[in-house]
Amino acid sequence: MKYAPQIAQLLLSILALFAISYFVDFGQVLSVLQGANLQYVLGGGACYMGINLLMSLRMKVLLEDMGARVGYWKITLAHFAGMLASDFTPARSGYFTTAAVLASSGVPASKAVASILSPQLFDFFLKVIVGSIAIAYMLSFFALGGDFALGTIAGILGVLLMLIFAVFLVFSRKFLLFLQPFFSIHFLGEKAWEMLAGMQEHSKAIKRKLPFVLGLLFCTWMLKGAEWMLLGSALSLSPNFPYGAFVFYLLLQPLITILQFLPFPTLAGAGLSEAGAIGALFFFGIDAPSAAAFALLTRGIMISIDLIGLARITKIDFGKILAKAPI
Repeated sequence: MKYAPQIAQLLLSILALFAISYFVDFGQVLSVLQGANLQYVLGGGACYMGINLLMSLRMKVLLEDMGARVGYWKITLAHFAGMLASDFTPARSGYFTTAAVLASSGVPASKAVASILSPQLFDFFLKVIVGSIAIAYMLSFFALGGDFALGTIAGILGVLLMLIFAVFLVFSRKFLLFLQPFFSIHFLGEKAWEMLAGMQEHSKAIKRKLPFVLGLLFCTWMLKGAEWMLLGSALSLSPNFPYGAFVFYLLLQPLITILQFLPFPTLAGAGLSEAGAIGALFFFGIDAPSAAAFALLTRGIMISIDLIGLARITKIDFGKILAKAPI
């Protein structure tokens, strides 16, 4: 069956969300959602919209530095198409749909992927570092054995090592040349190596625009913290945290959203990230139904706004993204 894996992932996602709803009393979750303050919800949605507009601006600036001139509105629609696809794909891998949409505007695949992947690595670093701070804060309340602490540290270091590997893959020519024999084992590997080589050529734009990229990353992190704080306020959540609600959500957001990027066999980590959010919020004094309502609201806001890209997804020419384009 052609779409069997996708159907299986959809069913697993639905089952995971239903299981969570069952254990936290779905009736209470609905009651919390029905009592949401609409003004705060709209404010949270506006923050999420701002994040996406800034990400589109980042892509436009980087593509122009690489010599690919595309209108901001076209890039924004391509970005939303990728975001929508990522809402329904494991590990949010569907975001690379953005590159396929940009190909229809004549942007070579290597340039499109470089404008997406290279800045995203810095975003992952931020999520791991801030998420580690959040974990350390939570663990400080427990008298845990040395083995558990070592396991936690090993897990964090493992993620950091993978990120460092990815950075070398994108930015180090010598490292890529060293790996070339391994890529040459299969023709698909050769195609991937050519794509990475083209990306490295264009990743110089990220180096030139690094202050801009990092500044925009900081702005989007602040907006995400504001978004989650507003959505939490919409549901009247009062986390037991000594440094204020805004700082709380700044720390919580990277910890939870990184779960959506794990290779979990559901759509965008559905179930896993919600369970993580419920556990983390419960730790800070939020009851399970309210925590589940918050997790569902944040995901619902994303999908609702990402629907802006729906029309562009139907017009993708995957032949262009797979064809060998000039770099």
